[in-house]
Amino acid sequence: PDLVYVAVEHKQAFIEAFRSAVTALYPSANDNPDLVAVVNERHLQRIDRYLADAVEQGAEVLHCPDEAPVASSRKRPLSLVVNPPLHSRVMEEELFGPIMVLLTYSDLPSVVAEINARPRPLALYYFGQNPAEQDYVLSHTLSGGVTINDAMLHPAMHDAPFGGVGASGMGHYHGREGFCQFSHARTVFKAPAYDPRGEWGMLPPYGEQFLMAMQAQVTAD
Repeated sequence: PDLVYVAVEHKQAFIEAFRSAVTALYPSANDNPDLVAVVNERHLQRIDRYLADAVEQGAEVLHCPDEAPVASSRKRPLSLVVNPPLHSRVMEEELFGPIMVLLTYSDLPSVVAEINARPRPLALYYFGQNPAEQDYVLSHTLSGGVTINDAMLHPAMHDAPFGGVGASGMGHYHGREGFCQFSHARTVFKAPAYDPRGEWGMLPPYGEQFLMAMQAQVTAD
């Protein structure tokens, strides 16, 4: 997950709970064997540029845990970028790194409108206990899949189809859907011994009846 929307009145409580949860999992980022490193130096520099750009654009950046990175290591704490401008790089690029963007909102329809204004996401996550709100989000958005009150678990359902929509991909995989997706249904047509098309006027030389038949298939709309 790259982006989380939080109601503005819950912003501080969410930040405190988020930082507490992440720090409990990863008390330290430096040399932590439980933490995956950024894949290579080029992507590490890319992530650092995104964070520097967010700060330059006026966003607040919080690190979980709050520690200075070791220059010789490609491991980084998870950075929570709070309310970056829509034109900042963390909002325009795919992240693929230890960055989470937090956007606050005052009304749910505006969140749905923002989601729908962007390319279709591969995954959407809804957290909450309000059935009406949940139904509103699910019925007014499109995504490859959805997990409710957790993250990244719907792809683990191997009997349920998984795939994207629009910019996030095409096709569905897992189970029967995966078998069909990677199979080729080949059509084989065998012509009969007798071909009546000549008698029907469907082969040249075409007569007046053929012209009338073609004109009858052309409609004004």
